[in-house]
Amino acid sequence: MKGMIKLFLFLALLLTFAQCYLTAEETISESDVSACLKSPLRMGNNNLLHSLILIPSLESAERLNEGAKVLQTGVEYTRFAFKEEKDNWLMDYNATLKKGFIDYRIGLSKSTEFRLGLTAGILAEGKRNLLLLDGNTGYLSGDRGMGLSDLVLGIKHKLWESLGADEEIPYTSALSIQFKKPFGNEEDLLSSGGNDVSIAYLETDKIDDATFAHFQAGYTFTGKATAFSQDLRDIANPLFYGAGISWLVSENTALIGQVQGHGNAFREVKALSRNPIAVQCGFRYKLPKGQDEQRYIIDMGFGWGLNEDSADFTMMFSLGKVY
Repeated sequence: MKGMIKLFLFLALLLTFAQCYLTAEETISESDVSACLKSPLRMGNNNLLHSLILIPSLESAERLNEGAKVLQTGVEYTRFAFKEEKDNWLMDYNATLKKGFIDYRIGLSKSTEFRLGLTAGILAEGKRNLLLLDGNTGYLSGDRGMGLSDLVLGIKHKLWESLGADEEIPYTSALSIQFKKPFGNEEDLLSSGGNDVSIAYLETDKIDDATFAHFQAGYTFTGKATAFSQDLRDIANPLFYGAGISWLVSENTALIGQVQGHGNAFREVKALSRNPIAVQCGFRYKLPKGQDEQRYIIDMGFGWGLNEDSADFTMMFSLGKVY
């Protein structure tokens, strides 16, 4: 609980600092607010090891208009457990990862959007139980240190767009490229310590005026890890994918469902033989119009893993502001 309080205070400080530099006197475009309202949830689908490398969450292919800005901050809670057995030992492990994030996005042009993201977190290990052949048991638990994990820079650029009234299913597509710079302390296990790059194809289809489908497929090039023991540093380059539906139930509220998965980048870990995949659902609410012209948006989401190597449970809450 203390770790979550510290994380909230840390994010509040970051948000206050960012808002000092991000002011907007212009009238907000309703299309920018609408694009934010119907976007997928910003939720990871990773078990705890894969959360240390760059596997982007599902994105919309729509981009902000030139000059429009979005500032979003939030927290994500992930619970994960696994067992690994080798010739001379058995490891029983479960932990929770509390991670905070702050994202800043800006429309650079009609076709291109830039993103800067910063994450921080704390890993709480509820059980790290090692059973040796001679019958001895080693038991360790407790919170690791709280700190920064990664800085992420990203570009989203339009590829094709077909939004005419004569189209059977209007769509837009984009290319997303992201770069991860690790800041995490190796002992805190909040980042792999490697510089990762991801590239993804994004598509958003307009099913009707209230329903939108989102698709993503990409590949991550993982950098050399430093945060693990020597036998875990050979990390594979995983494919990742996702699909989701957002449904506007009112002008202020969207219900969202999505599924995300990726390849196993840690093939040397026998306990992680499957490819993680998770289903997630939640809602997004645009606060009623007031002095700030409907700029504030609230997100809440929940997720469950679909196999033993996925995160058992994930929960996310965030607050965003459109400038």
